[in-house]
Amino acid sequence: MRKAFTMIELLFVIVAMAGITVGYFKFQIQREKRQSREEAVSHFTTLITQFIYDRNTGYATDKGGVCSSDYSVRDISAYRVKECVVATGFKVTEIDATEPGRLDGSMSYFGFLQRYAVNGTPPLKIYVDDAADYEIRVLVVAETDDKGVVEQMFASAAQGALAPYFSAVYYNAQSLGDTDYLGNANDGIVRLHFKN
Repeated sequence: MRKAFTMIELLFVIVAMAGITVGYFKFQIQREKRQSREEAVSHFTTLITQFIYDRNTGYATDKGGVCSSDYSVRDISAYRVKECVVATGFKVTEIDATEPGRLDGSMSYFGFLQRYAVNGTPPLKIYVDDAADYEIRVLVVAETDDKGVVEQMFASAAQGALAPYFSAVYYNAQSLGDTDYLGNANDGIVRLHFKN
């Protein structure tokens, strides 16, 4: 009758335990990424429905004074939205802090997924600009290893949870003003149009 494991049996058990441990940690990392993406989409929905355009009070940048001198939605940007509402927890980065830059939607962005930031730069950026009176365009730029998934999630949210605001989606856009559409549906860049 045997009373002990052989070396080969012990080695097999160690390798099996190591494999289970590695698998568990990979599962945990994927779960945390999924939760982070879902949280970012939820914050994005709040950004659109409460901070950019509230169905009860209108556009954040359409209030006169510091927010708009001519009561138009024109020149909307992440910077101006941040200035016009109390958007606690939403970080805005300015690329150009001059007055023209602050009116230009491509010169400031909302940073998301900050916990994955490299050198303080968030891997998910949301640019906001006007496409026309009472229509806004939003450029989502994901620089994560799962950027294609992020792009699809934001486009789905625009057409689903944000359906009352939704106007169009451009998977091939590369910028707010892209007219050549040189991107693709998995490059982590998508332009969304919303209206009231």
